[in-house]
Amino acid sequence: MKLEALGLIRIMKKFAIICLCLFCFSCTNENESLIGDYTSVQYNVFEDALLNLDQKTTWSIGTQLKLKDDSNFKLITCGNIITGTWTVLNDSLNLNFESNRWRKDSLQEVGFEGEWPILYTKPWKYAIQGNQLIQEYSRLDSNGVRIRSLHNLLKSTTQKEAI
Repeated sequence: MKLEALGLIRIMKKFAIICLCLFCFSCTNENESLIGDYTSVQYNVFEDALLNLDQKTTWSIGTQLKLKDDSNFKLITCGNIITGTWTVLNDSLNLNFESNRWRKDSLQEVGFEGEWPILYTKPWKYAIQGNQLIQEYSRLDSNGVRIRSLHNLLKSTTQKEAI
């Protein structure tokens, strides 16, 4: 009887150790999977036509985003370099701006047609969909035509030089 009890205790100890290991190693930070480099998705002519069927659509080209493990980010667009911090709330990535400057240093002094980049006070929000970050909003152009703006960033699967 004592041998059976000792065998049961050993089995229970092994089971407890296995459960503890599974618990410890399965608890990872969800944000870790977001860390990395993203670039804007390039659409071909067919995809462009599909995007513009129901509403005129524009999208970013050449945008690069680096999400760092210390919750800082660097976003490079066609004209700007934006830095700040990032957070995740539910299924959204929030980019909180700390600086926004022109990519061309000469514009920092005189601006572009007398204007400088806006330092947004509200975070830019991207929907997290697998390895993509998607931001979509509508705006009116100068003629009052509604335009859909689409920013679709795809996570890089290769190690790139830091941006």
